[in-house]
Amino acid sequence: FIYSKKYDADIFEYEYSSKIFQFFKPMSYINNSGVPIKKFIKNKIINPENILVIYDDLDLTVGKIRLKQGGGSGGHNGLNNIIEQLGSKNFWKLRIGIGKPEDKDRVVDYVLGQPSKIDKDIILDSINICLDEMNNFFLGESTSLMNKLNGDHRENGV
Repeated sequence: FIYSKKYDADIFEYEYSSKIFQFFKPMSYINNSGVPIKKFIKNKIINPENILVIYDDLDLTVGKIRLKQGGGSGGHNGLNNIIEQLGSKNFWKLRIGIGKPEDKDRVVDYVLGQPSKIDKDIILDSINICLDEMNNFFLGESTSLMNKLNGDHRENGV
């Protein structure tokens, strides 16, 4: 990744199957991540349906993976901002579950804190599964990819 001051983001380009894909990681606060994304796609002329937003999700058990296109924010402030800035919900979302604390008053500390060693290992396994399958996304094989990623990946059903 290379930092771009123009977009306040880290950017990485990847070529696969004669196409160039750009990875864009906003360095702004998550709740304002739509602003640099809008600036980037406007300059690069990228349609929302060609965007994949990857994020952690409290509402999924640790390590659970979900891929879908469109839909709402699920109360995620960063997604609310992206939807507002893009004027569209029709982008792809890849969610990786982080679980949630039993005490709702601890949500902020939980999200901003470090996961337990066990949870971290499960999350990293899920990230690796996603990375192994990402070329299918680049090839436009989204239906088969959703079937693979949206299923259970661990022996314990996580």
